Amino acid sequence: MSNTLYNYFSTDKFDSSNATLLLLVAPDHFSAAVISNRKVMAWMDNCPLDELLNDEEVGALLSARYAQVVTGLQTAKFTLWPKAVTVPNQTPVIARLLDIEAADKVFSGSFDEHNEVVFAVPQAQLAGLQKYNLELQAVFAAKCWVNAVKNNVQPSAQNLYLNVNRQQLDVLYLNEGSVRFYNHFTFRNSDEMVYYALLAAQQLELNLTNTYVKISGNVQPADHCISRLAEFFKGAEVTTLQLVDLPEEIPSHQILALSALTLCASLAEA
Repeated sequence: MSNTLYNYFSTDKFDSSNATLLLLVAPDHFSAAVISNRKVMAWMDNCPLDELLNDEEVGALLSARYAQVVTGLQTAKFTLWPKAVTVPNQTPVIARLLDIEAADKVFSGSFDEHNEVVFAVPQAQLAGLQKYNLELQAVFAAKCWVNAVKNNVQPSAQNLYLNVNRQQLDVLYLNEGSVRFYNHFTFRNSDEMVYYALLAAQQLELNLTNTYVKISGNVQPADHCISRLAEFFKGAEVTTLQLVDLPEEIPSHQILALSALTLCASLAEA
């Protein structure tokens, strides 16, 4: 069990049958939150993935009765496909574009109003969810974060959005309220993170002196990566976007991607 099972646990009583359980599952770790009446009642962050299978307290959390459970899967194996383009038996055909292994499971569903997403997840990432029959509620996690940003910020062609989950980086650019660019990268240090942000900006032909970077996830306002980004862009700062009611102990940018799962309905399994 983790040294600290919960990063936060409310002293207020709540009924799980009227609450929502959110799970954000990466290839080697997971985060979870219980939301009741838009308020965070419990939050655990960056827990080892094997605790989904082996930890009794995590098991008690996952097996409780909830009004809704939403599971977001983070994966680098994905592709976006225009909704206007359809092919017979579409999902298996599109899945061939991915580097899929025999043990991977393929999912598909809507990404936004213009695109479908097809993504694959290793069996090891799903094992803990399958123990509690939670994998069928799975969504492509980045879809929820993208929708959170798109639906809750003022339209601007001058912002580049980043979400950091350990060494995983999501990069988003919006123009006139639509997704112009989205991609997912793995990085090892601040310089590599900055490199991928600059690479996206270069592909989009953005003027760096006019572009702000808004960051959410596992970062702090004083982190080196933010000051490095500010050296190249007009500015860089953690986002203030907040989707749920939070106690003072939880910075809104740290829980944004997890709380964004409240916006997502289940995707159909391929």
